[in-house]
Amino acid sequence: MDLNGVLAFIVAVRGLPDLRNAPQTMDFTTHGQIFTADVTSDADGGYCATVRGHDNCFTEADTLPELRKNLIEVTDLMLFDEGRTVAK
Repeated sequence: MDLNGVLAFIVAVRGLPDLRNAPQTMDFTTHGQIFTADVTSDADGGYCATVRGHDNCFTEADTLPELRKNLIEVTDLMLFDEGRTVAK
């Protein structure tokens, strides 16, 4: 049995989320700046993400498009104020 077969077996037996198909990062743009978020699959089937370099910028969502929207929103709220950078 190859590694993928072993992982699939462990996921099936232990009821763990299947992380093999989850994206590991997501790039997004806000205020003309490109950010990268580290993405993990949630045990309930959704996704969690934290913006690299900004541990206070994190969110979760049920779908990847919703996750991208939430990442932009939380980054805008936490790092920008009326178009001005307030944290780096």
